[in-house]
Amino acid sequence: MDYKKIFLWPGTQVFLISLLAFLFIPNAVNLLSFSGDLFLQGDVWRFITFPFTHLNLQHLFENLVALGVTSLLAYEVGIRGKQFTYVFLGASLLLALTTFLFMPLIVIAGASAGIFALLGSITRKGTEFISQWLFVPLISSSVFVKLFISFFSMSWREALYPQFLLHFLGFIYGIIIFSVIIYYRSNNVKKILQVSN
Repeated sequence: MDYKKIFLWPGTQVFLISLLAFLFIPNAVNLLSFSGDLFLQGDVWRFITFPFTHLNLQHLFENLVALGVTSLLAYEVGIRGKQFTYVFLGASLLLALTTFLFMPLIVIAGASAGIFALLGSITRKGTEFISQWLFVPLISSSVFVKLFISFFSMSWREALYPQFLLHFLGFIYGIIIFSVIIYYRSNNVKKILQVSN
């Protein structure tokens, strides 16, 4: 087993950064989470730090388990290296931008936006192997399973807004980002083929 590859895998790095931030940065939620209000006050770093910041031990544990499973699925369908990073960070940045524009007082923290984005990209990639009529409902059901679980752990109002909306947007952003990656790669391949002919 190549431990260097495991350590350099983006999923492992997100896992480790999240764990280290939780363990070694006191008051990390106040220092690293994102809100449009704090961003306007000059806290620009929050765009990058919020996916690695978790509210409590349960939040961290849930996200790290989900990240582990999602990372394995992403690896199996071929979403690796830069693609993984682009989807995870790109969707997180888009989600921060969305909350900045439309919900500036909401505070967001945690890897779940990136995780749901990876599920979106897995859905997009998975349709190359399995019928979209089976694969899309199977993977996208994760958004609704989270809603169902939230129903039992909090009020409907809390479950529906904004958590469900933000997870759903993460999922959609993952599909969009991965579609752009596929389009960009196919255009590059066409250009290479044209040059070599």
